[in-house]
Amino acid sequence: MKTGLVAVLGLAVLITACSSGGGGGGDKVVADAGDGAAPTGDALGDRGGSDRIVDAARETAPADGSGQDVPATDDGGRTDAPASDVPVSDAATDAGPDIPIAVQVPFASGPTIGPWHANCVVSDGDNTETSTCWVIQWRQWTYWALSNTDNRNAFLIVGVDAAGNLKSAGFERSGTRYLWQATVDGAAMTVSYFGQGGMVTISWADLDEEPPPSPEASEAAIELAPAVGDGWYASCVYGPNDLTLVNTCPVVKWGQWTYWALTNSTNDQMLNIVAVDAHGMVNPAGGFIKNGTRYVWKLTVDATADGGTDGGAGTATFYGQASDTVTVTFAELRIDQP
Repeated sequence: MKTGLVAVLGLAVLITACSSGGGGGGDKVVADAGDGAAPTGDALGDRGGSDRIVDAARETAPADGSGQDVPATDDGGRTDAPASDVPVSDAATDAGPDIPIAVQVPFASGPTIGPWHANCVVSDGDNTETSTCWVIQWRQWTYWALSNTDNRNAFLIVGVDAAGNLKSAGFERSGTRYLWQATVDGAAMTVSYFGQGGMVTISWADLDEEPPPSPEASEAAIELAPAVGDGWYASCVYGPNDLTLVNTCPVVKWGQWTYWALTNSTNDQMLNIVAVDAHGMVNPAGGFIKNGTRYVWKLTVDATADGGTDGGAGTATFYGQASDTVTVTFAELRIDQP
């Protein structure tokens, strides 16, 4: 990692109304585990793709004989991540723009975090690498959308300050790869990163990694999912009729809690809704089981929906195989702790 981000080139702000369900007045937000279909040419269970980044000025990645991409050994001028992974304090919030803006910065200033690195291209249909990358700047942080060397259809969103310090370890979002544009929607309070054949849209609250005061649809890396007794585990797929596994799952976030919809190893048509706190501890009161579907791929949260017999307003709906659903009310999700 370089000790500081190079000064912004051509401060270009592009504010557009790009939202994938997170806007529209804030009443309803949507999180997808995938785009409903695996990348073209991918075999079942293959999270990679068959497209190769091409740059005449750099060595191309050698084929590995499997039809998948092999990452180039040249890091294009990128440097290693900081020696310390300790999250940095958000104290200097008066530095940088007060609201998120989209700008272009030099590609070489991008961080490398394990297999995650900057991979920026000309456009959706042109995978030639570029010398600049679109990023989101907010306060002292520059938020990058990094691609993985295994070519999975996902970005790692990570904030870096001018000294090269990481805000956190970042968070993974499925839906696309190979960044070519970033935008900000001020009305919906979202940012969008555009990649090959899709985009990832994130609320400002999620980007800031602050606990939401009310239930929100979000995503979380599958390795963070709890495994609960009697065979309950996270199993998230691309779409209602595509059971290719993905790296992230739709989850509900509310305060310190992240609510997972777990599938049973018996493959019964039911989900176990389990809450995990900010420290990764499962709610000691346990979860609750709802019949209706398995293999989650999408989630919607509607703050205006009728809570039914549980009283109050607000529901969260998990979509599974064949678009069958399980709906839970905010009242069911609420956890009262002393």
